[in-house]
Amino acid sequence: MVYDEGKGGEIVPGAQVEHPKFGQGKVLSRDGQGEKATATVFFGKEVGQKKLRLKFAGLRLVE
Repeated sequence: MVYDEGKGGEIVPGAQVEHPKFGQGKVLSRDGQGEKATATVFFGKEVGQKKLRLKFAGLRLVE
């Protein structure tokens, strides 16, 4: 499932997500709403922590 701005509730702290470039990671925090919503995600030692704008990130929940 790819993040859909209209739903808004899936990308929450603790959620496991996958990014097209950075791979799998864990959401550490989420800030803002709508167009300005961002998430801080830790992708592991190789990539580290990234702050992503949800509108453009293409994050997919990993179940």
